[in-house]
Amino acid sequence: MKKLLGALFVVVFVLLIGTGPVWAQDASRFDDDDSFVLKVNGSATIATNESVDGVIIIRGDVVVDGTVREGLMVYDGTATINGAVGGDIVIVSGNLVLGAGSSVKDIMLVRSDITQDPTATVDGEIQESSGDLTLGRGFLIFSILWFIGTVIAGMVAAIFFGWLGRAQLFGSVETLRSNVVGSLVTAIVLFIVLPLAAGLTVFTLVGAPLGLSILLVLLPILLALGLIVFGAWIASYLIKGSSTAAAVGTAVLGVVILALVSLIPFVVFFVLPAGMLGAGALVYRSFKRASTGALPQQS
Repeated sequence: MKKLLGALFVVVFVLLIGTGPVWAQDASRFDDDDSFVLKVNGSATIATNESVDGVIIIRGDVVVDGTVREGLMVYDGTATINGAVGGDIVIVSGNLVLGAGSSVKDIMLVRSDITQDPTATVDGEIQESSGDLTLGRGFLIFSILWFIGTVIAGMVAAIFFGWLGRAQLFGSVETLRSNVVGSLVTAIVLFIVLPLAAGLTVFTLVGAPLGLSILLVLLPILLALGLIVFGAWIASYLIKGSSTAAAVGTAVLGVVILALVSLIPFVVFFVLPAGMLGAGALVYRSFKRASTGALPQQS
């Protein structure tokens, strides 16, 4: 279990290292939170009477005279421990110095050296690795390529939607703008009630094909179209017009905006509900058109 945790720490390091230039623009963005210290291209000191939850240092040094309650990770730097670290210590391409009277637990060294005072206490294992991070870098590359491929697929789908379904796209955007409640109720039915009903039919021999089709085909397609609709709603404030070219441009720009937003931590969790709401607007408009024969007026 400890080896697994250590491996996970290394993967986190690789991901942080890969995005180092971005983080470097604000090396102390988490300094306002006394429970966690993150430094990029900078150093930090935990004072004697100071206690923090965790420390991550990338291309810098850290001196711990106080207490780190959880983990401490350093890439391309030196960690000097004179106090105590209650969690795992991971050092990648750096040095670890355990001063007199220091107390630490498990240590993982990747292409790193350790200097230990005779009075320092290591209440755990010291693991050393030659630094084969192929798995972590491979995962990073795979994630980047997967993201790019998904964005390209979304842009292609947006082009076809805007080209072949201009009226449906603009109508759904207007529905989302003018009737949020109807779109929201429809989204709830689509992505909560309908999956529950489909899930029940899966356990019956007769209903299984229909239930699986709903869960594995219909709902993913609706979600993808909903993301295009919601993105187009945002982009419609930037691109004006009702031509086919405007529809294609709005749809593509919306996909790009949502893709960029999905890279923001925590905000990504709002992208999925946004797609559901967009699908709700699309389906609500279709049912309203079928029942009344009229479309919501475009502004």
